[in-house]
Amino acid sequence: IAYEEVVRVPLIVKTPRSGRALDGIRTAAPVTLLDLAPTLLALSGLDPPGTFQGRDLTRARIRPNDAIFSFGSYGSTRLEQRIGTQFTVRKGPFRYIQNTVDDSEELYDHAADRLEAQNIVALHPSIRARLRSDLSAHFASAPAGDAESIESTREHAEKLKSLGYL
Repeated sequence: IAYEEVVRVPLIVKTPRSGRALDGIRTAAPVTLLDLAPTLLALSGLDPPGTFQGRDLTRARIRPNDAIFSFGSYGSTRLEQRIGTQFTVRKGPFRYIQNTVDDSEELYDHAADRLEAQNIVALHPSIRARLRSDLSAHFASAPAGDAESIESTREHAEKLKSLGYL
């Protein structure tokens, strides 16, 4: 689920030393969990792999109008087919959500509606069009990933079943 109450979580990091590397990072501007790994690697003195999509928050210039992209899924193929996935972009005060199961759209203005109670998509067609275009461009350019194929065995299936995944 891709609503503000679910995706907005505080990030609190305490470094073992003075914490000076984190000075000045405190911001109300949204960031993404993709930023976490590059930031933690930088704090450890390591460079993130080039395949990482996130930003090192110790070096990045965080602006309130930066677009933050995310998607919400429901965890199982059956639920995905029935309920769908939500793709979202948060840019400035606006959150645009596209629901895949019925292609419905939602738009919220956080400056006027922090709780996302009023869907204003019909009232702002130009904002809707701009954010929908941003969302489409972002996910079209996202890397597909380098996941290796894993051969499934009866033993794997039994372990997954015992854990409640199958």
